[in-house]
Amino acid sequence: MKTARFFLLFGALVFSCSNSQVGVNGFKWSSVHYFFDSGPLPPKYHYDFMISINNDGRGNFVYNYGYDKGTPSATFELTVPKDSIALLDAVILESRILDNDIKPVPDNERPIGGSIKKIRVILPDTNRFLDRPPKVIESPEFPEKKYRTGLNKLYEIVERQVSVKIWDELKMKREE
Repeated sequence: MKTARFFLLFGALVFSCSNSQVGVNGFKWSSVHYFFDSGPLPPKYHYDFMISINNDGRGNFVYNYGYDKGTPSATFELTVPKDSIALLDAVILESRILDNDIKPVPDNERPIGGSIKKIRVILPDTNRFLDRPPKVIESPEFPEKKYRTGLNKLYEIVERQVSVKIWDELKMKREE
């Protein structure tokens, strides 16, 4: 009887640990998607991009020239090293995007012109037996002032995952 209880408890422990896999900093995200728009510029100078990174280090970078979505995008595959994923874990937590409902600033306090940035973090459902979509947390384009520093650091870390070589190539193409 004691052996049966032991195996039952051991099985429950193994099941619960495998069901709640967490990252280094106590949480697990599936993917991060960063969106950037250069803002209201003449078509020749306008650009936007999206950087997506999965928690396994795979990602992509899609860059659009101008406003015409019919123009082909520049697309690059990314491989993010494990130490950068760990840094991303820490900066996501530091930005406080996960545990706060970040409100946007009122319309009358938003800047006129300038770039627009936002980030989306996808969290997997920790209960794999329930058929629910993953949780999506997204920052507003113009967050409250107290969150801007943390979010800007997060944006910067995500942007750094694209190599300087790619950024230089895109800048040169944009100037043509």
